Amino acid sequence: MIERQTDISGAMVFWTLQPTPLQAIKEVLEYAGFGGCVPNPRTDQSALHNSIKDVYGTKDKMIVSHKKPRTNGVELVNIERDVAVNNYVTNFSAKVTDGAVKTEYGYADDYKLTEEFLKHKAVLTSGAVGQALAAVIAKMDGMKGFD
Repeated sequence: MIERQTDISGAMVFWTLQPTPLQAIKEVLEYAGFGGCVPNPRTDQSALHNSIKDVYGTKDKMIVSHKKPRTNGVELVNIERDVAVNNYVTNFSAKVTDGAVKTEYGYADDYKLTEEFLKHKAVLTSGAVGQALAAVIAKMDGMKGFD
């Protein structure tokens, strides 16, 4: 049997990610000394969009932003599909006020939307987790991707 020794100057790491609680990532990265790599929390707009999708679905519906969506919010629009022309009817309007979802112009369950909104705010997307891990690799003088 032939035996060889080789100096290894690096390693390749691959990961598969899923949405992860912000608090969990924060605790792990701070404990490991990478507190500066903790990503920012999810934006209100992202959490609002996802909460509307989760509560009301997207079949024959779309979420449309108002002018200045951070201030004025979004609306859920029902799409009535036809052979020649589609018809668009506003279901309701929603915006984030003081950490809760408030709706206008139609019927919507503010409580359910706020509950989903808070769940989404507490979770980082897989993209945000990936960026945090890439920042950790960079701090360790690693590189992201192949050069």
